[in-house]
Amino acid sequence: MGCNCSPVIITPTPKCSDCLVAKTIRYGCNDAPDPCGETVEYDLSEINYITACTGQAVYSIKKYDEDAFENVSITEEGVLTFTTANDVFVKNKEYEITYKISCSNSNLSTTAKVYVCMNDKCKTKPKGSACNQCTGEYILAKDHRVKAAVSTLNACAGNGTIYLDDVIEYIGSGLISYLLISSSAGLTDVSINASTGELLFEKFGDTKDTQSIVYGIQRGSQYSEGIIYIEIKDLCKDVHCSSGQYCDECTGDCENASADIEII
Repeated sequence: MGCNCSPVIITPTPKCSDCLVAKTIRYGCNDAPDPCGETVEYDLSEINYITACTGQAVYSIKKYDEDAFENVSITEEGVLTFTTANDVFVKNKEYEITYKISCSNSNLSTTAKVYVCMNDKCKTKPKGSACNQCTGEYILAKDHRVKAAVSTLNACAGNGTIYLDDVIEYIGSGLISYLLISSSAGLTDVSINASTGELLFEKFGDTKDTQSIVYGIQRGSQYSEGIIYIEIKDLCKDVHCSSGQYCDECTGDCENASADIEII
């Protein structure tokens, strides 16, 4: 598909009243062709001053960045065509094509450049996402926190399920695989279904610290990591026991204190 972008035309200062003038054009980064196979066509004869040629003005390609372009050509009449190369993108980088105008009946000639930046198809995508510069498709393993108020873990026990498909963000098609990277020592039997993203976990030990699980997602060459934070529910919060009783952190119930238990 052709590029609808409009380049900036830069006219050099002529050294004579009737010079052969080749103009430079620049495709800026905010109005540029897409990377990875977009074709651009531009008629240079419409902008250049060629009256100094008493014969025919002949256009040709002198050189270009071969890693950035494919199928670079120009007709003798000045119609330039090029295609952006696959898998080549550097943010805000300009690539160059140098063209030449020669007069058919003399040694008079001049050169100018075409500067081409490429459109950043990932510039509006979420920070931290893994984005395909050719398509703009991306995946993002988002961080997620399970608050204590809704947590299924308490100081002593509990288990839970989180569906990571509801946590991640993505655009595009293709199978996404889920991976378990690491988990806190206060969790056990942690597993992730690689296809569905179902995350299972159980409480281990008596820690009250927030637990975490690091997970990854992958689609082709795209990879992103996120963290699940799981707060521990305080079953004794807002529980007021009678004198001589204490709140059992494992159940949230008031229990009679034995003689060797100090009630704070």
